[in-house]
Amino acid sequence: CMINNSIYRIDNVTGTIPDTYDVRGNNVGGYHLYETQISTAAVHSGILANGETGSVYVKCFDVKLASFTGTTSNGVTSVDDNDTSSSDGYSFKFILI
Repeated sequence: CMINNSIYRIDNVTGTIPDTYDVRGNNVGGYHLYETQISTAAVHSGILANGETGSVYVKCFDVKLASFTGTTSNGVTSVDDNDTSSSDGYSFKFILI
C-alpha cells in the first residue's frame, strides 16, 4: 500500500488457502494487516473462492490496526493480534466496486 485511503485494483489474484500461513485480520471489520497475503485475505473475506482467479480492489490505511480478535471465515482462520505497542506497518480492506 502506497498512499493512505487510496484504492488499488490488483489483477490476476488467485485465492489460496495455504496449509500454514499466519493470517492477520478480522472479518467483522473486514480489515487485514500487511503481514497477510492478498490471495489468502481474499478467501478469508469471501472476495474470491479458493482457486478462483480475479481482480480485487483494496483500500489501504497507513496505520496498523491496534488490536483485534481473529475470525474463521470461508475456510481460513486468522489469529488474534493484541500487539498495541507499535503502529508500524499498514492495514488494508477489500472494497466491492
